[in-house]
Amino acid sequence: MSKELTPAMQQYVDMKKQYADCLLLFRMGDFYETFFEDAKVAAKVLDIVLTSKNKNSENPIPMAGIPFHSVEKYIDKLVKHGYKIAIAEQVSDPVPGKLVERKVQSIVTPGTYLGEEQKQFSYICAVTSSDHTNGTHYHCSWGDVSIGSFQTQSFESLDSLLQVLLRLQPKEIVLDYNFPDLQDVQARIQQYLRCMMSVYNVPLNAEQYVCDLCGVQTINSYGKALLSGRLEAFALLLHYLSYTQNSSTLFVSGVRFANDDGQMLLDDTTIKNLEILASSYE
Repeated sequence: MSKELTPAMQQYVDMKKQYADCLLLFRMGDFYETFFEDAKVAAKVLDIVLTSKNKNSENPIPMAGIPFHSVEKYIDKLVKHGYKIAIAEQVSDPVPGKLVERKVQSIVTPGTYLGEEQKQFSYICAVTSSDHTNGTHYHCSWGDVSIGSFQTQSFESLDSLLQVLLRLQPKEIVLDYNFPDLQDVQARIQQYLRCMMSVYNVPLNAEQYVCDLCGVQTINSYGKALLSGRLEAFALLLHYLSYTQNSSTLFVSGVRFANDDGQMLLDDTTIKNLEILASSYE
C-alpha cells in the first residue's frame, strides 16, 4: 500500500484497476465520490464542483462528489454521454478505526440502463462469428433489458450484419473477445453507429449456461432462435448482462428467431438520405 494514500483511497485505487473502463462512483457516507481523472470527467459532464482531497499536500487528488439521494439524475446524464459506470456501495457498517468494506454492486452501461425516464426501446446487441466452408458467418442477439424480450439472427456477410445493426440503432454492442479481426470490425461498425462498444467472453458451456440462467431444462423450446451459432451470441449477451447487473438470474420473457423473408432491407445510404431514423440536421 502506498504511504501517500489513506486506506480508503488505496481501496479506491485497487477497485478502479478492476474497473478501468468505467467511471467509478465510490460511496462514502452520503455521497458517491469520484477521484483523479474520473473526477475531472464527472465535474465537466455533470457541471459539478471539482475540488481536491489533501489540498495542502504536494499532489492534491482531484475529487468531485454526487449526493447519494439524487444519484439517478447524474447517472442518467453520464449514460447519455456514453459512459460506463461502476457503482461501489458500502457493504459494512462504519466502525471507528476500521476500513468500511465496499463492493461494486452493479455496472451501468448505455445498453443496460433502466432509468425512470426510459421511454423508448433501448437495444443492446451481442455479436459472435463462426467458420463455415463458404466463409465466416456472423450471429447477433439483441433485446431490450427492460422487458426481457430477445431476438437472434445469422448473416453470411459483415455487410448484412451492419445493415441490421443500423436498423436497430443499439445503445451498446458487445463483441466476442475471440472475434476475428476484432479491431477492424469495431472500426467498421463505428463508421456508421455512435454507440458504446464492449468486449466480453462467451461462457465455456454456452448451452448449459443459458439453461441455468433462464431456468429451462433444454434450449429446444426456443426453436430456431438458438441454432446455427446463434446460441453463442445469446449466451454472450446474457453473460455480459449478468456481469453488469451482478446477478445470477435475469428476466427473459422470450427469444425468437428473426427472419428477413418478405422484408426489404435498406442500405445505410438510403436510410440516411430518407431520414428514417434521424434528421440530417441532428
